[in-house]
Amino acid sequence: MQDHVLKVAGMSGSPRIALIRSESVHAAPSAASLWYAGDQAQTFPSAEACCRQEWPVEAIVLDTASPERVFEWLRELRQDPRLAHRPVYLTSDPGAWILAASDGLVPAPTRLRIDLDAFNACCMALAKTEHLDERSRLLAFLYVRPEQVIEPQLDCRQPGYYRYPLFDLFAPPRSEGFEWGDGLRRGGMLEIVKLVNRLRKCPGCGGSHLNFIDVCPDCHEIDIGENIYFHCHACGHVAPQDAFVTRNGLACGKCSAKFRHIGVDYDRALECFGCNVCSARFIEPDVEARCLQCGVHSATSELPELRVHSLRITDSGRLAARHGHVAARPATHDTQRNLTSVFFEQTLNWM
Repeated sequence: MQDHVLKVAGMSGSPRIALIRSESVHAAPSAASLWYAGDQAQTFPSAEACCRQEWPVEAIVLDTASPERVFEWLRELRQDPRLAHRPVYLTSDPGAWILAASDGLVPAPTRLRIDLDAFNACCMALAKTEHLDERSRLLAFLYVRPEQVIEPQLDCRQPGYYRYPLFDLFAPPRSEGFEWGDGLRRGGMLEIVKLVNRLRKCPGCGGSHLNFIDVCPDCHEIDIGENIYFHCHACGHVAPQDAFVTRNGLACGKCSAKFRHIGVDYDRALECFGCNVCSARFIEPDVEARCLQCGVHSATSELPELRVHSLRITDSGRLAARHGHVAARPATHDTQRNLTSVFFEQTLNWM
């Protein structure tokens, strides 16, 4: 092992903790990282070095103030077959959306020992200690955290405004976490907890960065304005109010009729909008959606809906995690290994 790795000299049976702290960080160690200095943890300079070691790790502590580095380390750890479901704690708060993808801020050593005892007892129900594919890793992660709810996080840099940090960590390389997680939901491994938001998607690129704007119903240009139009009862001429203003008061510019009484000599036309491009007059403008990513123009009725939910593992997902079979959706037994009522009745009918 390299010189910077500290050998564990603690008592037998104490938790095996890995402390990842980059040597390039010149800041003084945080108070939380000092709890696990010396014989409390084994130190590694990167997540990659931690994944390479053969020492069985029970928990990992990430000591860095960089949110980008935290997320990079988390992704490396969640892609490792042995460490994907293990607790990962942080020594500082890098932001709500990254904190939600970890196990939170690291507790004191005495508290951590208690938490790890309960965590390890839950892990004993898993059929495997190594999870080779990404779906198995996520389901094992959720199984040993029965109260975990996968919450979407608002991120305006994303095409759909939302992202699931947990899916981003577990998704295969070059996969989009949002769509990958939705595939698990459609497969019955995850279920909806509540509806968080409803968005509209561009039919061209699927993004939600849309600008809803009023346009002319005839030429679909945006150069429109709201005006007051007068209607002459004598000749039927309709024009903006300014066209009827003369030195002697209001009068029709076409037939010169004097406007004395509204409702008798003239009235206001129903059209109150005008287009400065094609000169069309209309009562209400059309509303058009223009994508700020790909530039596609669409009617609002053509925009598909995007529903964003918070999710959690289902009974089928827990059963798949415990048995280690994710490819097929279990349909014959529930989580207590009892026959489901549908399968039982079908068996009786067959017999």
